[in-house]
Amino acid sequence: MDKNHHKKLKKRATLIDVARLSGVSTGTISRILNNHPSVSEEARKKVEEAIKKLNYVPLSAARSLAKGVSNTIMLSIIEENPILPSTWRYELPVVQGIYDYLKKLLTTFRLELVLLKKHKNQNFSKI
Repeated sequence: MDKNHHKKLKKRATLIDVARLSGVSTGTISRILNNHPSVSEEARKKVEEAIKKLNYVPLSAARSLAKGVSNTIMLSIIEENPILPSTWRYELPVVQGIYDYLKKLLTTFRLELVLLKKHKNQNFSKI
C-alpha cells in the first residue's frame, strides 16, 4: 500500500474546524446551522464560506446527542419461528415495499428508519 495512502484520505471536517477557519465560536456556528435569527450577516457569511471550503456536513448522530432527540423511528419485525431458515421476513416483497415506502416518506421529514429483527420472546427493554 502507498505510504501516503493515509494522507490521501481526508479527515472529515468538524464544527471546531469550521470555528477556527471562520473565526467565530462553535455556539455561533450552531445558531447559524439551526437558523437562529440572532446572528450577524457578517458571521453568517464567514461560517457559510468556511463550511463550503471544508465541505463540512453536520453529523446527525452528533446533533441527536446535543439535542437529546434522535429523530429515529424503529420498525420491528418479530419472527414467530427463528428455527426456520433465515428468510428475514422483511425480505418478502410486501414487507420490503412497506419498508422502502416508509424510509422514503420519513426522509422528507428528516427522520431515519431503523429496522430491528427480533424473536417474539426477546425482551424489548434492552433495546
